[in-house]
Amino acid sequence: MRAEDKVEDKSLVLSDPRGVTPGSSSLARRGLNLIQSDRTIRLALKSPQVVFNRLGMTFRLIPAGEFIMGESKSAHTGHLPCHRVKISQPFYLGTHLVTQAQWEAVMGSNPSHFQGRPEHPVERVSWNDVQQFLRQLTERENMGPYRLPTEAEWEYACRAGLTPCYSCDEEADHLQDYGWYGGSTESTQPVGQKWPNAWGLHDMWGNVWEWCHDGRRPYTGETVVDPMGPTAAGADRAIRGGSWNSPAHGVRERCGFAPDTRYGHIGFRCVRSVPGKLSAERVMPEG
Repeated sequence: MRAEDKVEDKSLVLSDPRGVTPGSSSLARRGLNLIQSDRTIRLALKSPQVVFNRLGMTFRLIPAGEFIMGESKSAHTGHLPCHRVKISQPFYLGTHLVTQAQWEAVMGSNPSHFQGRPEHPVERVSWNDVQQFLRQLTERENMGPYRLPTEAEWEYACRAGLTPCYSCDEEADHLQDYGWYGGSTESTQPVGQKWPNAWGLHDMWGNVWEWCHDGRRPYTGETVVDPMGPTAAGADRAIRGGSWNSPAHGVRERCGFAPDTRYGHIGFRCVRSVPGKLSAERVMPEG
């Protein structure tokens, strides 16, 4: 077995990453969902469940499948209507946001507003900056290729096989256990300090917004397969997940910015392709 294909199961242990034993039935259910989901992934695919790269990034296998995207009721029309989305190919998604230390190791500098915090997510990086990072990471690692998730892939991974908007409870009652958002912090925080979702992904809500590969597409009620928003040069790109200065309801919003935008609350996480599962528009990032 290659080093980069080593399987690591320690994240399946039902324990709080902050060292606190789960105290509520809701949190216990999330841990059980994580274990059950991992078993399903293991049976469905022969690819390693978790892989690492030489930079220390961890990637969890996200299986092909389908989910309901959008919301049935929303104050923002961009979430309407709900519709079925099919993700036809599995992919590896970073379990954590890209950190300042990881960015600096690849790019040689740190553009973040919150300087000197190597385990915090890198921010103040534009979509265009991220494309350069992904290209250099692919060359450095001689594997991948690396890219950003599409908006549909991001929401699919965030929901993690669950219906609720937050993938952590029917309401936002336990959001503070899963994400950093306005009212719980005044800056970014080290990655991986909160509970992961049911597929083992940390910080999907809050800390920093996450760039997506494509822009926001208009929703229809029709079933779609591997949907892709605008990708033309200069087109706005979607950001998802909310940030450290978002209100609780903001972590479920769809936003978009020009690809040269830099803010202290926008970062990203990487996708690494599953060998033999490449498809059009996903082989290398545009830029």
